[in-house]
Amino acid sequence: MTAGVLSKIILNVRFNCNYTGGIENASLVKTGDKKITNNDFRDAVNRTAIYWSTTSWDPANTPYINDPEMLLLTANAPMLPLVSGIQNGWGVVDESIVNETVGILLGKKEWTPSLEKQLAEPYMNAIYELRKIIWENWPLDDSDYNRIVEEWKQRQTPAILDRWGHILEKQIDYN
Repeated sequence: MTAGVLSKIILNVRFNCNYTGGIENASLVKTGDKKITNNDFRDAVNRTAIYWSTTSWDPANTPYINDPEMLLLTANAPMLPLVSGIQNGWGVVDESIVNETVGILLGKKEWTPSLEKQLAEPYMNAIYELRKIIWENWPLDDSDYNRIVEEWKQRQTPAILDRWGHILEKQIDYN
């Protein structure tokens, strides 16, 4: 479903720009007056992805209510109010975001972040930066891991460090 939604967004943007080409110079759309890069696209999708509300959780609303094994495998959990980003990252991509995302990419719609998005953004950006650092330096030995954690900590705000920095300090021995 997600791939179809993302394709629909790209197709709609290209249609609105009368663009019939492919990816050109790292741009998904490149016309005389419009250039949309992969980063623009990802940013718009991240901004418009939705969070389910705490009221949308219903443990009895499953087709597997009478099948304990499948119920356990498909169990869902309630969304935490205001910290949905921790559970859902940037959010859920479904067909409801297509028009808003296209509008943002075409510059026809202004994006106004919800409180949840404002709270999720620093967390998700910190996780993204940490992943970039780790994967750019893979494989890691203990000294590399400690160096990378220290580099990451230097880039973060005190609030992010207070909440997440201690997790990285815990060394796990997998041997």
